[in-house]
Amino acid sequence: MNILLIWPPDIYGKYGRLGTPWLPIGLGTIASYLREKKPNLNIRILCVTLEKLDFDHVVSVVRSEPWDVIGLSYITVQAPYAFTLSKIIKKHSKALLIHGGVHPTTRCEEAVDFCDLCVLHEGEETFLEIINSLEKNNLKLERIKGIAYKKDQKVIRNPQRELIKNLDKIPFPAYDLMPMGKYEGRMHVTNEPSIDIMESRGCPYNCSFCVSPNLWQRKVRWHSPLYLINYMKFIGEKYEINNFHFHGDNFLLLPDWVEELCLLIKKEKLKVKWCALTRAQHVNKYKNLLPMMKEAGCIGIEIGIDSAETKALMAINKNQETSEVIEAFKNQQAAGMTPLFTLMGFNPMESIYGYYQQQRTVFKEVLGYNFIHPGQTSTPYPGTAYWEEKEKFGMVLAKNWEEFDHKLIPFLPFSLLQGKPKKVLKTLRLNDFFIILGTYFTYRVDLFPKKIFTLENLSKALGYWKKLSKYYSLCNGDYTVEEIGRYLSQQEIMREEESLRFTGFTTLMCAKMGIIKDMASAEMKNLEVKPLFSNLQEQIKSIWQYFSLGASFHFLGKKEKTKATWQ
Repeated sequence: MNILLIWPPDIYGKYGRLGTPWLPIGLGTIASYLREKKPNLNIRILCVTLEKLDFDHVVSVVRSEPWDVIGLSYITVQAPYAFTLSKIIKKHSKALLIHGGVHPTTRCEEAVDFCDLCVLHEGEETFLEIINSLEKNNLKLERIKGIAYKKDQKVIRNPQRELIKNLDKIPFPAYDLMPMGKYEGRMHVTNEPSIDIMESRGCPYNCSFCVSPNLWQRKVRWHSPLYLINYMKFIGEKYEINNFHFHGDNFLLLPDWVEELCLLIKKEKLKVKWCALTRAQHVNKYKNLLPMMKEAGCIGIEIGIDSAETKALMAINKNQETSEVIEAFKNQQAAGMTPLFTLMGFNPMESIYGYYQQQRTVFKEVLGYNFIHPGQTSTPYPGTAYWEEKEKFGMVLAKNWEEFDHKLIPFLPFSLLQGKPKKVLKTLRLNDFFIILGTYFTYRVDLFPKKIFTLENLSKALGYWKKLSKYYSLCNGDYTVEEIGRYLSQQEIMREEESLRFTGFTTLMCAKMGIIKDMASAEMKNLEVKPLFSNLQEQIKSIWQYFSLGASFHFLGKKEKTKATWQ
């Protein structure tokens, strides 16, 4: 039996600015699971972005062999590509067409219009049952748990399949089916080649912006420490990669498990470096484990700051205080680690005052860290609680699935749009232009595709330079952010959504830099706001920093002395 598994292009692949394309680990585990159970299967994985394949090439692969099954796994921003490709597959192939992944799981009523069936939630055992049924010429959809399909114009969603209890039964992902020679994933801080490992599946928490509660039902399952030791050995021996990013949601949730893993790493004398994700509370609660983790190769723990405002944290159901984040950073520093973190901008209930305070309390004062970036922009993805209440908290700027990506600013909160920015400086300094526009250009891969330094993009940059000057001149404390955005749309002949994106982004950056204050904020109205980079030396240094780092999400190059880094 011939099986083709396709991972569509992500946003970087679509616009030609690659960043670091993901390896399709989900498809890799499905492929390895199928091969272990049925060694005679012929399976191919197509990583469209990593292999830099255009659409016609993908179609030619579809038509190149008599595939029995074609599977597409995709997230929301990839859905339009998956739908378009599926229409062509149905025309040119007799293969059973299966959709799976996050978007088909959360929006199966839409996806079933483009395929024969959707595999929902966890895919390994469901996919295997489908293959077994096909081989017996006895595929009866109504009998298979964990799928959705369309029958008589009605969407049928079968009972959910039980989650795999023992994750160790799943073989390592089928990396041999992926173009590993083209993979360039890098580790935080060290900039050395790295691989992501899903050490667990699921999260017990219920953050409104996260799809995990929907996918995994707030249940957590773990690979054993021994499985992970063998996994790291395999990657080291096969691909000479010894840096690992554990991508489960809460690495420190089970302290005994962490201790066993660290002891095994030391016992096996693995020369590895690694980082992991967890919550600030867990770092603080189990800070006694940090020295052991450091000795076992942990360079730092990635914490979701998400916001510095209590109102915003409550709105996204984060159940976390900024003081806990600061404490977690200090605990990591005391253990000799580099504090790592993720950050979101434009969360519900966030404000100009909150961004100003965040830069000073979390970054400058605690970490001595002045690199300014909004982080991932808050995105109300389908299948989340945030999706259900998005209109309550703000303005949705995304008009189609392709715009539901955290680089494209799909949402702005009313709390920010209703702020009234007032400039602190008479005019913007040269470094302000470089920092704000440099970050915006790197962020907006849709506006500035491929290399930034082209004549076309430099011409665009000049236009945005003028827009930024006009924005700052309007910051007199009388107009709201939304009013400034709509005015710029009228004057600059910008599409309204784009003007609001630019205005919201610029307001966030100016707030962090301390060059505006909010006259609609009781906390900020009479506050003495002090700009960052107050002297010429700091301004020149900040320009050089943004040029050398490319205003990117990652610190590149050897940065062991850097106090903090983030994604």
